[in-house]
Order: sequence, then structure tokens, then C-alpha cells
Amino acid sequence: MKPKVSIIVPVYNTEKYLEKCLQSLVEQTLMDIEIICVNDGSTDNSLAIIEQFAKADNRIKVITTQNRGQSHARNRGLEIANGEYIGFIDSDDYAKNEMFEKLLTNIEQFSSDFSMCSIEVFNEKNEKTTCHDPYLSLDIFNKIHEDNAFTHKDCSDFLFRICVTPWNKLFRKEFLLTNNIFFEENINFEDNVFTLKALLYAKKMSIIKEALVVYRKESETSYTFGKNDYKKLDFFKIMELEENLLRETDTFNLYKKYFQFHRRTILEYWYTKIKNPFVKMIYLFKLIRTSPFFFIYKVKKQIWELNTKLGLKKICKTKKIIVCDSSDFVQKLTKSLDSPNFIGYLDLYDSPKDPKSTSRPVYSLEDIKHLSIDLLVIISQNYYKYENIVKSKLNENNVNVQIKKF
Repeated sequence: MKPKVSIIVPVYNTEKYLEKCLQSLVEQTLMDIEIICVNDGSTDNSLAIIEQFAKADNRIKVITTQNRGQSHARNRGLEIANGEYIGFIDSDDYAKNEMFEKLLTNIEQFSSDFSMCSIEVFNEKNEKTTCHDPYLSLDIFNKIHEDNAFTHKDCSDFLFRICVTPWNKLFRKEFLLTNNIFFEENINFEDNVFTLKALLYAKKMSIIKEALVVYRKESETSYTFGKNDYKKLDFFKIMELEENLLRETDTFNLYKKYFQFHRRTILEYWYTKIKNPFVKMIYLFKLIRTSPFFFIYKVKKQIWELNTKLGLKKICKTKKIIVCDSSDFVQKLTKSLDSPNFIGYLDLYDSPKDPKSTSRPVYSLEDIKHLSIDLLVIISQNYYKYENIVKSKLNENNVNVQIKKF
């Protein structure tokens, strides 16, 4: 009999974490699964660990290929998967026991093409866990998206902010095959294209905000952007592929402004992270070709930041304010704001904060109900309507406060 769900695990030199990953899969409450381990030419003890698990559990299939990268390994798993549904797990992460049972229930309840859940982050360096990263937790979605199926048009304001990882999702195999949704090979950051294609082609998608998978951050095998600056050059190809997808699905005009902002900010951000002078020169040449007004945008941003700082100082002369978000970027803009009327920051997602990491207190939505403030300030240059997300969160928590956006 064919299994209900096929779980594809690409494996490359992850012996330190592999046992935890595989144990989390064999202990799934959903028993009707097959676990396809694609050994991508590992040179450590990974293959032996997989084979040991396979001897003890006949639901595990083992495939060994030459080292051709994670995309090839995932595509190879897709080729032989027998399940009605397809899931992915990276071999240095692990699933919570009910992950695939809950995703399957969700996808069948709403007849979705795919379902996605929140991600719990475990930081290997400081051994701290969080479930409230705004990107990984799916907190960017509002209550109207919960207990409902929806399409990309229902989240158009933040389409390019949706988590692109495939390993927090469950897909209908027929949906992937019919729409030729596979991973681009021989390129970095391929998840961006795979997930955007799924988002654009899905007639229905659904979410579970519960964190059902654990991502190891700062692990020895984590894919890091900093090790090889040449990898960052692939972002230009990724942006080209994303634009092609938008045109292919007749959604380019619908998302043109959103995509252009997304492309510009992504490319400009990674330019600042390049250390190698030769790569930086090549990257800048490509960046100017892609975004001819790069330097103009840079000057405009500096002017906006200056006006924001001046505007905050002016407001604080007469009003008590709380600033929404306590990101490094927001803290940078409020660093010189020494007025006693600057009460602190609002954290929309109640994520735990190290008191030493912020210059002012960080409050929750529940906290600010009991504070005497005149204004909630939103600082955002993002293309998507961030203020709509903030207003929705305030309404959900019955918080009535005046808003000012910079």
C-alpha cells in the first residue's frame, strides 16, 4: 500500500545531528509515512547512521548519490516518493512528534494544495529557544488566515515576506507534479523560487501557527551566507527567476511594486554583507545594472532616516510614545532619542528579550493596555502595508491607541 506522506531528508555530513532528526521522524504520531533519506555523497558517518535506522524501520528508504547539492537530493526524493503528500526535513533539524499528523489534518480539512506551520528556533551557540521570530513563526499572517484556506491574493501585502523554507510545509504531490514545481539545481537560495512558485500556483493554502518543527540556528552544519561571498552573486539569478515566475503566472503587474521593492532591498542588503573586495566590485556592477538608481535610493533612505529622527524628537516634546518593534534598525533610529516621553518599544509577538539588548523597556500588547501613552509610532520603509498588520494585531488584542507612521 502507498504511504499517505513521503518525508524527504537530504543528508550531507550531518552525523552530529542526524540521529535526532531520524528519531523525530520514526516517532511521528502519523504512522502511515515513508522516510526517504537521500545521502548526497556524505564523507562522514552519516550513511552508516541512516542504514542503522533503516534496518530497524522498514519505512526508511536509503538512496546514495554523488555530491550534487541539496536541490538535487530533494528532487531525487520527489522522483521516487510514493506518498499522496510530500514533506521535507533538513537533516540537522528535527520535527515535533505530531508535525505531519497535524499538517495532514489541516491540508485535508481545507482541501489545500499545501499547508505550513510555524518554526521553533534553537540557537546552538547560546542554547536558547524561541517560537516568536516574526518570519519563521508565521505571525505575519492575521486571524483571517487561520481556520481558512486562502490564495496569494489574500496575502498580497506580504507575499515576499512569507517564509520560503520547504521544511515547514506539507504539499500535495499531484499539485507539485502538475505544476512542475521542483528545486532549481546548481544555484544557491533555491528555496525562494520553489516556494514562490507554490504560492502563485496554489488554488488553496492553509496554515497552522503552532511551531511543529525545530530549526537549529548556528549549528556546525548550518548553511551560512558568510562563508563564501561568491554565493551571494546567485541572488541576481534568483531575482530573475522570480520575475519570470510572476510573468509566467500573469501576476507581474499585480505585484510589480512589491517585487521591485523586494528585489532592490534584498540585493542592496547582501551587498553590505560582502567582505571580499573583488566579489564586492562584481556585485556592485551587477547591482547598478539591475537597479540603476541604487545610489539615489541610498541617498533617499539617508534623508528618510534623518527626517524620521527629527520627527520623533518633535513628537516627544508634547506626546508620550511607544515605538513599534525593537529591531536593530529601529533601535539605531531611536538611539539619540533621550526624551522621557519615549517610554519604550512594543513587541507585537511577545518574544522574550534580553534586557541588555535594548536601550528602553520592551512591552507586550497586554502591557500597553495599562500604560499611559499618547501615540504608537511605526517606523517602516517596507513596501508591504506593515501598518495594516500592526492595526490588525491591536484589534485582535483590544488595544485602542492612536498610530503615527514614519
